[in-house]
Amino acid sequence: MADVLTRLGVAIALAAVLGSVLLNVRRVPRDLALTGYALAVAILGIYAILGAQAAAIGGAIILAIFAIGAAIYGLLALVGHFADNAPREKNE
Repeated sequence: MADVLTRLGVAIALAAVLGSVLLNVRRVPRDLALTGYALAVAILGIYAILGAQAAAIGGAIILAIFAIGAAIYGLLALVGHFADNAPREKNE
């Protein structure tokens, strides 16, 4: 039980520091900073409850799902861009 409390304390401290750093960096867009923070907090939560090995596996799964979602979003944005710029036939 003491090990879980120690990991929980470490996770909370890292989340607090990471949150304050990410939100104060001017070069990173706020949405990107909050997304990175959410991913980090999810992985830290897994670490606090289940341990380091579970955090590594769970973190890899979370990042893979995020990458797949970003790829789908990017593909849809690219298709939309080409659909907007498609040449139109002129009916005269």
